[in-house]
Amino acid sequence: MRVTVCQIDPRSGQLPKSLAALGSHLNDSESDLLLLPEMAFSEWLAVDNTPSAERWDESVETNDSYIAELGDLGVAHVVGTRPIVNTSQSRRNEAYVWTEATNYASPVREKYYLPDEDGYWEHSWYDRGAKSFDTARAGDALVGIQICT
Repeated sequence: MRVTVCQIDPRSGQLPKSLAALGSHLNDSESDLLLLPEMAFSEWLAVDNTPSAERWDESVETNDSYIAELGDLGVAHVVGTRPIVNTSQSRRNEAYVWTEATNYASPVREKYYLPDEDGYWEHSWYDRGAKSFDTARAGDALVGIQICT
């Protein structure tokens, strides 16, 4: 299995260029699995210590929109994280595995360890998930997902 690990620039106006370059790389390298940075498709919210429900909701919408287009990258499996609002209206950072076969991002686990310090005000922005470190399948690979901290 060929894996691509990347950084992309999620700033406004930069993300489409980053994704186009990433798509070219994935095609040229014939990667089977892509590992994305944490909450890859929107600017890092937790840099600011003042949470905003409106900005969180915008980030959820933006991430969902880009995840729906992952098939355009031409890779069979993607591992990433995304902001969500769960059924009890709690904001979380959720790890997922997206597969080309289903065109669906299957939830794996939610971030448990949340820093709350300069540049990483995550505990201020969202709630911790269960202390569960489940694995998931990405094709033939069994993946465990460590989310930052």
